[in-house]
Amino acid sequence: QDDVIAGYQVPKGTIVGVSPYVLHRRPELFPDPLRFDPSRFDKAKVKERNKHAYLPFGGGPRTCIGNMFALMEMQIVLAM
Repeated sequence: QDDVIAGYQVPKGTIVGVSPYVLHRRPELFPDPLRFDPSRFDKAKVKERNKHAYLPFGGGPRTCIGNMFALMEMQIVLAM
């Protein structure tokens, strides 16, 4: 059915894409988005944000099935 997203009319059948690159650089979600700031992912700050503000592996029913493996692998590589 037709819908309205963020004030924009979206007719039925329209394909809508989400760009994680753009989403992850929105200053209202991530202050000073181009600065490397690992503290953005502190548990308290993560709880304040919408759970879909950061989508490294997608979200919802189409989440990447390898996300847990990738996170585990990243920790092993850093430790080595």
